[in-house]
Amino acid sequence: MRRVVRAHPVLCYYLLALAICSSVVAVQVVYGAAWQQRTGQPFQYNEGLWKLLLQFGGGKMYANLVSIAWSAAHMPIYFGVFFFGGAPTISAVTINAIGWGRPGLARLFGRLKPWASPDFRRDALVVYAVVAALMFGMTLLHLAIVYAYQGPAEMLSAASVWGLPAWLLPLPFLVGGLIDEGGTPEELGWRGFALPVMMDKIRTPIVAALFLGFLWWLWHFPREIPDIMAGATKWAEFVPDQLIFMGLVIAMTITMTYAFHRTGSVLPSILIHGWGNFATKAVGVYTLTHFDDRTWMFAIVAVGLVVFTRTRLGRDLYLQRRARMGRTSELPLLPPASA
Repeated sequence: MRRVVRAHPVLCYYLLALAICSSVVAVQVVYGAAWQQRTGQPFQYNEGLWKLLLQFGGGKMYANLVSIAWSAAHMPIYFGVFFFGGAPTISAVTINAIGWGRPGLARLFGRLKPWASPDFRRDALVVYAVVAALMFGMTLLHLAIVYAYQGPAEMLSAASVWGLPAWLLPLPFLVGGLIDEGGTPEELGWRGFALPVMMDKIRTPIVAALFLGFLWWLWHFPREIPDIMAGATKWAEFVPDQLIFMGLVIAMTITMTYAFHRTGSVLPSILIHGWGNFATKAVGVYTLTHFDDRTWMFAIVAVGLVVFTRTRLGRDLYLQRRARMGRTSELPLLPPASA
């Protein structure tokens, strides 16, 4: 097993992450079938979660680690959200433990530091400032759209996240970047392990980023299976929505790849992912049909980074700094596996 993991770390990581999230969906399908047999009504997974969230937050709460934990305490099937979202990190920890033991785990969790070494500090501070400004700007853009389409009253209501006054919006924004049920559970796996290891294997950064973005999109697909099996999927909407989502996660991956190379840390990816979800879920323009400004923003940023870096996405400077740290590989160099 150890030999296989060391020979194919990204493949083993991905298959395990996919198996975990698929298992969660399988449990959901079985639970739904049992629910329908018992009640005569189909189990509506998302609708049930939204109802619990409304009870928790009095109409002002959105899905995050805290509110989902409260919902799961009342209906345990929703603990599956943590296993689905946490599958990439669970997989990364497992693969590192099997393949490289303590050195592998130390290398993995070391990427949670704000910057990899003093060489990265100045660039990292700039990256954090730009990411915060950009993502909070997107949040304000959402509010501006709500104001334009629905008026000042709806805009103030949307800005009153967690029921706090609108002028305190920066507080839930700052916290929201770290308690998102997508960004915090997922990113140690995707950008903390898969991205750097894949970059060592695929020498062209833009190719590695595009491939990882596609794999990230495909990993989400099992969550669509229950609706497909139930015949609830409207294919005329589903296909374009999936294409848009794939474009979004690829653009996000390109952006995160550049941020990782400038910091040596997975933390910017956690914040980019978490704040992006905060803007769309906590403030949101989901009532405005087919308006997806988040995708456009990331697409513009990604294209700009590809052009600005000539497709290198900050890789060359990162390799220089990594060499000064005495690292020639993203994975620890250990004696050959014996079993």
